[in-house]
Amino acid sequence: MGITGLLPLLKDIICDVHVRSFCGKVAAIDAYCLLHKAAIFCAEEIILGIETTRYIDMCMKCIDLLVENNVQPILVFDGMELEAKANVESFRRR
Repeated sequence: MGITGLLPLLKDIICDVHVRSFCGKVAAIDAYCLLHKAAIFCAEEIILGIETTRYIDMCMKCIDLLVENNVQPILVFDGMELEAKANVESFRRR
């Protein structure tokens, strides 16, 4: 998922900051990405078909962290197709 090679292109402008530095701002969150990352914490349960809410709990912790630091999260579950991903989207459709 994502745009192949994007992170290396952004390397020179990426820096670590505390979430507090976004106080008073609005943050758009890729909800599917967040859910996917959170699923790692309960991968065994998911694979074995064991009912769990751990991935939801982990997502909520991330969202709560933003809210506690006065950052308004907006969860985005899908968006427009990106020109940069046209080849990938075409492949997925096939």
